[in-house]
Amino acid sequence: MERIFRFIDIYPDFSTYIIVVVATILQFLIGNYLAPILAISLMLPTLIVTLPTNIVMKRTFKVRRPKRYYESVRVKTVFEGSFPSFHSQFSAGEATAYITGIALYSPENIRFKAVILALIIAGLSSVVIAYSRVALGLHYPIDAFGGFVFGVFTGFAVPYALRFAWIKIPLICHLLMITVFVLTVFVLSSRQRRVRN
Repeated sequence: MERIFRFIDIYPDFSTYIIVVVATILQFLIGNYLAPILAISLMLPTLIVTLPTNIVMKRTFKVRRPKRYYESVRVKTVFEGSFPSFHSQFSAGEATAYITGIALYSPENIRFKAVILALIIAGLSSVVIAYSRVALGLHYPIDAFGGFVFGVFTGFAVPYALRFAWIKIPLICHLLMITVFVLTVFVLSSRQRRVRN
């Protein structure tokens, strides 16, 4: 299990991509085609809200990370503080945004099944990611829990705030937002890998 947690820590971008791809393939298999695209594109504005929120909270609370973390990291970053866990907040926020998008935009006849599938894949993965932060000694349990709670709130609030306008945006714009989201997560993860090496 520790290997999976280490992979999540070192490659959060690929972990995110795998989860989204698996969840979306399952949506396509039940005949849900537009909702997953809208749900994934909702992950970009959720990330845009999550990043500064996490940085401000870390600078406000100024909680030091567990000692084991400091022994493994040499360079400080904007995500240096311990509370709340950015990985937990990010994963819970993106999972909730995806699940909320599926709930908002799935056809009524398959909505229940679509939401359950999204909840199982995206929801469970965000719990595993939050747990991994504590298991690896990178955060205290309250950091992971706090990040998870803030993430769920953001992942629910952003899609609901955009729900009426989001469906009116042309499909090409949603695909562009998905591309920007993928690239942003890749760049953030690459920077984290460079800091750790």
